[in-house]
Amino acid sequence: MQNDLLNKELIKAIPQLKHHALSLTMNSELAEDLMQDATLKVLSNISNYKVDKNFIGWVYKIMYNIYISEYNKEHSAFICLDSLCNEEYEESTMEETGYLDTTCEANEIMSYVATLPEEYRDTFTMYLGGYKYTEIAERISLPIGTIKRRIHTARTILQEKLKSYRF
Repeated sequence: MQNDLLNKELIKAIPQLKHHALSLTMNSELAEDLMQDATLKVLSNISNYKVDKNFIGWVYKIMYNIYISEYNKEHSAFICLDSLCNEEYEESTMEETGYLDTTCEANEIMSYVATLPEEYRDTFTMYLGGYKYTEIAERISLPIGTIKRRIHTARTILQEKLKSYRF
């Protein structure tokens, strides 16, 4: 009976999950793949869900973990190639412009988001997903002031980590 209710809750949440997947991947095809992977994982682990927890938050966490896991798999294969030509690239860039090229892509930023402490990461990820402060506060059952502080702190941490990048 409980599983049927959770399955219905999952079906109701599909539009929100699609939006969240798209905000993580920035690509509609990858977002669809992420949605499918997350849905399968949720359905196969539905017995592990604790009823007193936020169901959508639990699903978001699973989706986010899958995304980070896939991101790490993709980028670990290219580390060796990047390190081989990185010195040569840095030298040529430094000679041409007088400074290093320090542009940053969305995937790099998301990897920094993944390193945030969990309380900040979860709140900030929901904020990036398009949720308003009040919606986040309701979902997590915390005061709106706490939500604003966590998002502000997450931004401050990310700004510090990304200050060497030129935007």
